[in-house]
Amino acid sequence: MRANRIEAAKGVASQTKANTMSNDSNTKARPTHRIYSVTKNGDSKANWQEIGGAWPHKDGKGFSLKFTARPLDGAEIVLRAATAKKGGAQ
Repeated sequence: MRANRIEAAKGVASQTKANTMSNDSNTKARPTHRIYSVTKNGDSKANWQEIGGAWPHKDGKGFSLKFTARPLDGAEIVLRAATAKKGGAQ
């Protein structure tokens, strides 16, 4: 009986997530910009870590941001136009 409850809870959680994602019009298209966390350690080269994406608003006056990770303390946040990655994916 406990297994049935767990499976039912998983089903409800996945349906809720699917509904939430499908209602967000920004997630249907690829982001036009990528969000990076940039850190520097002394004299070494800067470390760029992709932490999210950005989609322009329909009126062109702003962006919706979706973060997949948090930036480190003291990191600079950089927004760059998305370019094709190796392998042809954006």
